Amino acid sequence: MSKAQVPVALNWLFIAIISSMMVLLLLNAIMLFQVQSSFFFSSVFLLSVFTLSGMFIILKKKMTGILLIPISMSMVMMVAELGLRCFLISSSERDLAKFKPPFWDNPIQLPLFNAPVAKFDSVTGYKWLQQETNVIKISGNKIEYINSFKGNNKGYHAGKDYFFQKPSDTYRIMVLGDSFTDAYFLASPWTERWENQLNQENDRFEVYNFGINGGGIVNWHRIFFREIVPHYTFDAVVLAVFGNDLQRDFFFMHHEANQALLGYADASQLDQFDSILQHAERYNSIITDTQWSRIKEIYERPINWKTADFLSLEWVYNKVALLMKSAQEPAGLKRVVEEYILPDKQSVHLASIEQKYEDKLILLSEIIQYSKVNDKDVFILCIPEMAGARISLSGMKPQIAAELEMLAKKHEVHFWSGYSAYSKADTSLPNRHFMVPDGHWNQKGADFFADAIPDTLLSKP
Repeated sequence: MSKAQVPVALNWLFIAIISSMMVLLLLNAIMLFQVQSSFFFSSVFLLSVFTLSGMFIILKKKMTGILLIPISMSMVMMVAELGLRCFLISSSERDLAKFKPPFWDNPIQLPLFNAPVAKFDSVTGYKWLQQETNVIKISGNKIEYINSFKGNNKGYHAGKDYFFQKPSDTYRIMVLGDSFTDAYFLASPWTERWENQLNQENDRFEVYNFGINGGGIVNWHRIFFREIVPHYTFDAVVLAVFGNDLQRDFFFMHHEANQALLGYADASQLDQFDSILQHAERYNSIITDTQWSRIKEIYERPINWKTADFLSLEWVYNKVALLMKSAQEPAGLKRVVEEYILPDKQSVHLASIEQKYEDKLILLSEIIQYSKVNDKDVFILCIPEMAGARISLSGMKPQIAAELEMLAKKHEVHFWSGYSAYSKADTSLPNRHFMVPDGHWNQKGADFFADAIPDTLLSKP
């Protein structure tokens, strides 16, 4: 290479370094945008300064090749430092890196528990253990929910224990529902708020929550006929139905030392513990207290500009993994919305409902008919979700609400749709009431639903 070519080569090296800086800065800006938007603007500013300065030097040729050498070396060191901080594992971070989060290989982002808290049960699907347990769920690059909870004396997420016999002057309501009703991710389920609302004038109402996370009509049928009917005295049953609850098979869950086993099972397997767990999906959802606290700290702490901890592998490792996983979710969410939420362009017919839910409607009918024959009130409540709530704002009725209303009319039972609470609500409420992309309501959404249930739905006992 001739002396005349040296400055040109150095100029190209300078451009290459600038390009590398651009890639690294933009990578960090993308990862940090939702957490610390100011860093995005800082990245753009630095990127502009480096680019304009480099172009000015090259075009104006005010700097000799000799001076470009130390500048280039300095920038190479900066790039190397960024690369090391982003992609290498320090000894202090190795333990967390060895932990394989469930969002790397699971089709669904699952919550992380700091101890086993669910025990398989052939009647209900599982029982929550009576020990305080922490749970956290990360979506994208944020904490979606974080909570501490435990099961009551009967294995349900409730703020009180359950008793078989009720006081003679008490009107007891048994609620069957899914994860929206179980709500282990919230401080309190909507059922507790509703009970408080009913008891504003007197203490004559009891609401027992039998919600099963992931459960549906098969779980409810078994709980109703094998647990509630043989043991409890009660006055009413509420079926809190969301989306595809009436199509679900039997959901089960079991926690071992460091794994969550869960899935849906055929009715013939339900009483065979070993058989059902052998075919369960296994997820690394049970972590140590140290790992749980560390992950919580990573996603709660602000960026430390002095130590540049936002460039450590421990931080980037989790951010990149979660961003990769969140990018896979919209298609699945869209499919659920299209299938269960969006309003049907044609009117809903009973024949199409029976075809859609098939034999599961027999289980629903058996619960309703037993209750009516034994003078128990029956209520069907439609649990809302974000997409349907947005539809309701425009005056349209989600398809699931129309289907449940028709089923309630067929069986001559009470019906109320949670979507109706959004028909005349502020347009910003759906965004404030539901977690994205998780889909469940947050505490505000659960409380809003409970408060919106009309007083006239229940007759005074």
